[in-house]
Amino acid sequence: DISMVVEAVDTSAPTVFKSRHWGDTGPKLDVVTVPGSPAPSCNRVASLAAAQSEVAAGRDACLADGTYSGPLILSTSATSRVTLSAEHEGQARISGLVALTSRTAIDGLDLTSSTDCVRIPTAQTDIAVLDSTLHDCGRDGIRWARPALDGSNESSNVLVSGNVIRNVAWNSMTVRGDAAMVA
Repeated sequence: DISMVVEAVDTSAPTVFKSRHWGDTGPKLDVVTVPGSPAPSCNRVASLAAAQSEVAAGRDACLADGTYSGPLILSTSATSRVTLSAEHEGQARISGLVALTSRTAIDGLDLTSSTDCVRIPTAQTDIAVLDSTLHDCGRDGIRWARPALDGSNESSNVLVSGNVIRNVAWNSMTVRGDAAMVA
């Protein structure tokens, strides 16, 4: 299985893209420069409800700068991963649990919560937590839900990369699943 996240790292021409993905031999990071191409666009939203709607409809969304109160549950019926990113990295702050289901991702958000900052339910796949700051979490920074003892409902293909996790009450991260990449 190959899962991929592509993100613009520099919006001035030429545009530089980072690609984190699963390859045949494990995790890979590629950097590609595309001269004169514009940065990828996404739908700007200014509320958590609008973010949920865009992601549910299978569209990437950029959360406007500001502070938002959660919880936020991202789910989609799209066949490829849909991302909620910060319009400007670290400037979209969510106070409350963020739950990610199959084919959803967050990127560049500032998260805090009185419980877990990010939760991954059982039996989910193709999830990413990227370049975000998770802090002052009342429980774990990132927590996978406990699967059945036989592992039949483990989450899989989860990518956690480029995050800062600090000042959490329990664990920075509790990993329970299959094919997870933490970088």
